[in-house]
Amino acid sequence: MAIRPDRETLETTVNFIILGNSVTVKEGDAITVATSGGNAGYAVPVSGAGQRVLGVVRNIRKADGSYIKDSEGRVVESVTTSSTNITTEKIGVEFYPAWLPIYFVADTSANLGTTAGSNTPGFFNILASDASVVNEASFVRSESATPEQIISHGRYEQEPRKILCRFNPKMIL
Repeated sequence: MAIRPDRETLETTVNFIILGNSVTVKEGDAITVATSGGNAGYAVPVSGAGQRVLGVVRNIRKADGSYIKDSEGRVVESVTTSSTNITTEKIGVEFYPAWLPIYFVADTSANLGTTAGSNTPGFFNILASDASVVNEASFVRSESATPEQIISHGRYEQEPRKILCRFNPKMIL
């Protein structure tokens, strides 16, 4: 599952940020910047409602720009950083900034329509347990007092668990 642009995005719009210590991320995860604790100022996955979104992980790289590969030489799509990543390994992610004026296609945690109206335009949050999935049960037709992270334009094509969406400007870093 993943959140991804609905079309190819120009390479010039991709940014890079170092990941925090002891975090797990994968391609398609929504990320934010930690504001407190040992990871303050570094990227971490979004972990639910109320967190502002920096962007969506495009790929995982080292600070020198090289890809991280597994024991068979394949480029990895997910990583768990060490407890010294910030100071030693400096593994990070290239990401599509949330402020880009493009639409994303996002997987949902359940079939659209499970929560009344979720198959129509409205607002969602990212699932707390998986930063690459939109929480179908968080659907509201009108924005709440605490703004939702995702603005949905409805079902993507005929997929029962995908929406065409963009990030709520009120929830972008």
